[in-house]
Amino acid sequence: MGLGTQSGIDVDATGLTPAELRALSKELSGRRPAKDLRQLSAFLDEIAPGDPVALPIEHGAGLLLGEIVGDYLFQGRELLPHRRPARWDRVVPRSSALPPATLQDPRALFRVTLDPAVLR
Repeated sequence: MGLGTQSGIDVDATGLTPAELRALSKELSGRRPAKDLRQLSAFLDEIAPGDPVALPIEHGAGLLLGEIVGDYLFQGRELLPHRRPARWDRVVPRSSALPPATLQDPRALFRVTLDPAVLR
């Protein structure tokens, strides 16, 4: 799973603290860091191997469920260069999110609660 360079960080962010990310973002873009930088910071610091993840698929009708299986990697020239390897398991309906409206969050990275019945 991955994030793009909307944060203004288009270089390897391995080991950078939130403060270092903010300084680098300002240096690279000349702008004040914004929500996309907070997303990258969370991707680096709050996600770890073993964490469950989900991606919308089927034009948003389904969620692909999986688990993070490795540490942060930077793949420079890719569409989503900030990455974490994941192992994908199964697809569940969008309605599995409680409430389903949580999937309308405009952020790229956010928490979602799934109906425990679909996780069995």
